Amino acid sequence: MTIRERTSVDLERLASHLLDGCGLTVIFVITFAAAAMLVYRTSPPGVRDPREFAGEIVDKRISVYESQEGSSFVNDLVIEEKNGRRFRFSVTEEMYGRARIGMWIRRNKKGIELLTNLEPNAASP
Repeated sequence: MTIRERTSVDLERLASHLLDGCGLTVIFVITFAAAAMLVYRTSPPGVRDPREFAGEIVDKRISVYESQEGSSFVNDLVIEEKNGRRFRFSVTEEMYGRARIGMWIRRNKKGIELLTNLEPNAASP
């Protein structure tokens, strides 16, 4: 066996060992990155359902959840407070139907109120 053949065999064996380790590492990194992206995309923006708040309704969403028992629906309003913080707030179907983008919503110890956009100053808790 010549030096060239022996070097070629050694390089092939080295490449095989490196690819085995690198292949597993690449698979692990891709799996981790995909899992992180999935968690990030499915997590709600900000904190859900703070106890007391006042803010403007900037979006309405209906989420559908499937399970072996059937489908379920959740009515969410996306609220933006004066400081710019956004969060989703789950409401009843009746309140979801009454709510309009641009309206103000306030939640305090007394309950939940929908306010017209003419009353934003009254919305401060």
